[in-house]
Amino acid sequence: HHQTTHHQTTHHHTAPHGGMLIELGNHFANLEFVLEDNPTRLTLYVLDSHAAKSIPLQHTSIELEVRLPGGEKQPLRLDAVTNPLTGEAPGKTSQFSVQTDALGTPGTHEILIRSMVVRGQRFENIEITLGQ
Repeated sequence: HHQTTHHQTTHHHTAPHGGMLIELGNHFANLEFVLEDNPTRLTLYVLDSHAAKSIPLQHTSIELEVRLPGGEKQPLRLDAVTNPLTGEAPGKTSQFSVQTDALGTPGTHEILIRSMVVRGQRFENIEITLGQ
């Protein structure tokens, strides 16, 4: 039995897939973004407030807008990933992914999620900056 102490200021969860965590709401849920190279792929995982368990969404895809380092904007669609191991499928998955060259350029990419529904709660205009 070990004691855990929680400090609001240094409240930090480990990203299970080694990506970047974004908190949704007040400890409501987390989004984890994983950017991979060769080929360039962006994967989004939807996790609970402790970034421990997956939260399946009813979305079959999630629309993003990416602002590239040069300033131009490009729409991106992350499609639901089917995972036979976890039984996840479009409409009940916590994992969304897209393969794109748009994110392959060095520099920072600003990503905007217009809208997504997590556990019945709608979140709009979620902004993330992914940078190398």
